[in-house]
Amino acid sequence: MMWNGLKRLTAECKGEYVPHEMLIINIEGRVYGRKTCVAVCEKFADEESCGSCPIQRAFNRLAEYENLEITLDQIKELDKRYTEKCGQIKEIVKRLEKEAEEARAGGDP
Repeated sequence: MMWNGLKRLTAECKGEYVPHEMLIINIEGRVYGRKTCVAVCEKFADEESCGSCPIQRAFNRLAEYENLEITLDQIKELDKRYTEKCGQIKEIVKRLEKEAEEARAGGDP
């Protein structure tokens, strides 16, 4: 599952978000349950570090966002402003293209 070009680490399962690798998928490809944290942790317990564990990767991704020191509301506001500015730029480009076309046709801009 992609999210803005970034592969999501988590998916919803029964109202909670868990790493994809913890999901139990049925034969039709639908999520019907999840592995426990203990079961996942035991699978990676023999490794020197937890770095390859899906739970640890999710924590690491969370930390990257927290290290930005920006709130979800701030991100939403930035997205809103970005969308507005893109719309304004699109209108300016349309106007300039129209003026250029008129100038090529010999009319006043």
